[in-house]
Amino acid sequence: MKQKKSWKVFFLSLLMCLTFSSGAWAAEGDPVKIERVKLKLESQLTKTGEVKVTNMGKGYTVTGCEVINGADVDNWNSSYCARVQIGLVADSGYEFRKKGSSYFDLKGSDVYRFVSREYEGNEEVWLYVDMIPMNKKIGVPLDPDWSGTGTAKWSQAYKAVSYHVTLYENGKKRTSETVKRGNTIDFSGQMKEGKLYTFFVTAENSDGKKSKAVAGPGIVYTGTRFTSQDGGTPKDQAFSGAWIEEDKTGKWRYVMNARGTSWCQNQWKEIGGSWYRFDADGYMVTGWYQSPDGTWYYLDESGAMVTGERTIDGKTYRFGNGSDREAGVWIS
Repeated sequence: MKQKKSWKVFFLSLLMCLTFSSGAWAAEGDPVKIERVKLKLESQLTKTGEVKVTNMGKGYTVTGCEVINGADVDNWNSSYCARVQIGLVADSGYEFRKKGSSYFDLKGSDVYRFVSREYEGNEEVWLYVDMIPMNKKIGVPLDPDWSGTGTAKWSQAYKAVSYHVTLYENGKKRTSETVKRGNTIDFSGQMKEGKLYTFFVTAENSDGKKSKAVAGPGIVYTGTRFTSQDGGTPKDQAFSGAWIEEDKTGKWRYVMNARGTSWCQNQWKEIGGSWYRFDADGYMVTGWYQSPDGTWYYLDESGAMVTGERTIDGKTYRFGNGSDREAGVWIS
């Protein structure tokens, strides 16, 4: 009886072995899923300006770590948070799982928060991580930006309990507000059409220590619609430009992008069916204007180029009209 039982056990063991081997053969060549990514990060910013990354897992290799907001390093103070980009590549025979932030186990007392990840197939992944500020007391509000409704926004700052936000209109301070809850503030009710706006935001901790102030990008308010970061609008309409009146001089300029960084300069521009001339500094030209080839034009008080007949200072002049090849040119 004992001998017969031992043969049964042997037979079952052999069958199980063959079954598992068969499964292994069927899966041969398929990459092994990396169960979890485990990293340890150590800030060495005060010494080398870098962040050290140690791989605590298996199936992948760390290809590099770079401080991507390092361009601001000259303006850093002890409250600035470094944002690092970490490159990972799967080892031969392995691949990453595409999962949420919990898939990435980040150790180290210098780690503030996981920001995001970007996959390139299943073989490569880029991680973005914020480190705590060097003073370990208060961090700057990163990612200052505008929403599509005139709302200033920023990322939560390290140990911040409140924020001080100052709105600027055409470079001049308009208002200053304190935000005690959340990390946004709606300024749309204080904005005027054709004005260029930006904001500065400072974080403060429970001890009253303040961070360095960071500036949000410039953006133009266009009345019924508010342009977003990429120049689009809530309805995905293209930003076609906007008039800006300079407060100090009363002169007009025409901004070509929603950020207020590109102006019409030293060129003609057709706007709303009329032609306008802008000088080398981007200001709209009025009155008589002589082009480099010696041709004369006249631009009225609104800046629009004059065509046809026009009485100027009591004298009648004739200019090329819209149907002429040289529209606006002074004829007689």
